[in-house]
Amino acid sequence: MSPEAREWVLNYLQEFAHRHCNANFNGHNDNTPAMATFTRLVHGEMFDDAELFQSGLDQLYILRDMLYRNGFLSEFVSPTYSPISVLSLALIANYVKHEEAVQLALDCEARVWAELVSHFHVPTAMLTGPSARSYMVDSSGGVSMARVLFHHVFGDVCFVNSINSLFPGPLEMEKHPSVPFMQ
Repeated sequence: MSPEAREWVLNYLQEFAHRHCNANFNGHNDNTPAMATFTRLVHGEMFDDAELFQSGLDQLYILRDMLYRNGFLSEFVSPTYSPISVLSLALIANYVKHEEAVQLALDCEARVWAELVSHFHVPTAMLTGPSARSYMVDSSGGVSMARVLFHHVFGDVCFVNSINSLFPGPLEMEKHPSVPFMQ
């Protein structure tokens, strides 16, 4: 990458983080604030931006307090959005260097995993019971975000192989050309 292109990318990243990563945990939506928190923390470390980093750390404390108070995410057992939140917390734990942020992310991630696993129905490889913010694919047996997450974490315990389901082999495509569109 040329020095000019590198500088453009770095400037873009700095502007993006300050302009677009302002979603906060407020009891309505969790996945977007979780992704924004990851971005704030990583960006704060990467660019020595103490203000942005602190706002990410503050959001982790808000999420932790919300989980202690409510016991679950606002997007309760969402087959679509809870996996995004848990992934964002795992990314914080894996990539942020700040020990306090990592521990907070791990604590929150463990609580969200408890929420998800306690509703995981092994025979159908689906989340069961009440949930917030789900779509038809989540309850009709399709390849949902939750099924993708469970398959990647638990392997064949979740019988729906997300990769094979979304990207069937050539023989299956020959017999059933609409397989990817039936998900």
